[in-house]
Amino acid sequence: MNSNTSYRIKLTLFDSIVILISYVIILAHWVLLLLAFTSTLFLAICIIATLLFVGLSIIMGYPHRFNYPVRICEHNAHRQFQLAVRFLRIIRFLLLVLFLFVGMLIHTNKEHSSLWAVILVVLLLVVPLIVYIHKSIRLG
Repeated sequence: MNSNTSYRIKLTLFDSIVILISYVIILAHWVLLLLAFTSTLFLAICIIATLLFVGLSIIMGYPHRFNYPVRICEHNAHRQFQLAVRFLRIIRFLLLVLFLFVGMLIHTNKEHSSLWAVILVVLLLVVPLIVYIHKSIRLG
């Protein structure tokens, strides 16, 4: 299989919704920073969230360069690429939600919520990974 081939991944309704909500969340980061949260830490969170958003968006354009849990050939390439890009979209969305959540915790000074934040981070990032690997191997 040619690794230089360009692949266009069609967006499903679910993908479009995740993308739209991700844009709204990244916009919410900056609106909250400008209107309410003036701390330098929240500014850092906004910058990091934006860099992650842009970086993951760029990476999603090159699914043929990713590592996969199965061998990629002509008959499974499109579906594997679609799964991988969808996985990155979901991870990008969840990271934005987590950064917004952390920013809200910082702003409200809720230190007792840190255990829940750790549990939330682990669940929100590990569960999609497990689902992706399972689907990818099942489709083979």
